[in-house]
Amino acid sequence: MIRVTVNQCKMLFRSPWRKIEDIGEYAETLGFEEESYLDLFQAVMELDKKYRVPVLLFYYERYSTAEIASILKIPEKTVSTRLFRAKAKLKNYLKEE
Repeated sequence: MIRVTVNQCKMLFRSPWRKIEDIGEYAETLGFEEESYLDLFQAVMELDKKYRVPVLLFYYERYSTAEIASILKIPEKTVSTRLFRAKAKLKNYLKEE
């Protein structure tokens, strides 16, 4: 029974439904006021998930760090650290362009 479960999980991860979306086409369809907003959106979407989610919740959804911590079930200090590191990564990414 366990072996069957493991094999089914492996098949699920190989499934064609589990593909990673290319956000390039999606970002172009969005109506941004300035070109720099498009670059910023693409930079945010390039971040790892652990950095991207707090950034989107904090800046786009306007949640506080305490609310984000309760949503993600992580300490508030961890949220602050991830936001700080994400801003540094975004700054470096946007300077390179």
